[in-house]
Amino acid sequence: MLFRKIFLSSNTIAHISHTDQDSSTHGLIFLTEDTNVPNIRNRRKLQELLSPAEYRQALDSTQHYDKNYWGLDGSHLQTWRAKDYKVFDDSLLMGENYTAKLILIFDNTLGGGRQYFFQIRTYTKDNHLIDKAELASWSDKKKEFCSGWLTDDHFLIRSCGNNNEVKRINQSGHFIIPSPLTTMWLKVKGY
Repeated sequence: MLFRKIFLSSNTIAHISHTDQDSSTHGLIFLTEDTNVPNIRNRRKLQELLSPAEYRQALDSTQHYDKNYWGLDGSHLQTWRAKDYKVFDDSLLMGENYTAKLILIFDNTLGGGRQYFFQIRTYTKDNHLIDKAELASWSDKKKEFCSGWLTDDHFLIRSCGNNNEVKRINQSGHFIIPSPLTTMWLKVKGY
């Protein structure tokens, strides 16, 4: 799978950078725009992957005006799904009580430009969604460009400019906020 080609160090399961300037990682734009991972089109697979509210929205469509596009009816409107989903890695982590998947979301509801969001989602062994957290993102509309790491200790570190957010996947597959002492330990390790 393409995701396996993302830079991996001895302490890092995944690192996605919002910029292509860091030669040790693949940038988020490269991973989204040059991927060969297909969008999920099967309704049953979407239903397994998403919460009920997300599933209902995923089936919606949205339209965008594009002056360079000419539809069969002569209009400049393009119609897309509200959101498209790709599973980059369906066995990112395997816990005793859960599995974690890396999901890419294309959000077409925010308007033009790049709207890419990588999430780590945890599932029960019978494939029910437990929890989710954003790992990395590129949003032209929100002006949000974030990098993310997932460590072998199951810490998710997300960096957006000068703001860092740390979460950890616990034994039941939920994302929790670690103690300040643990966060300091991660800084000492170089994250």
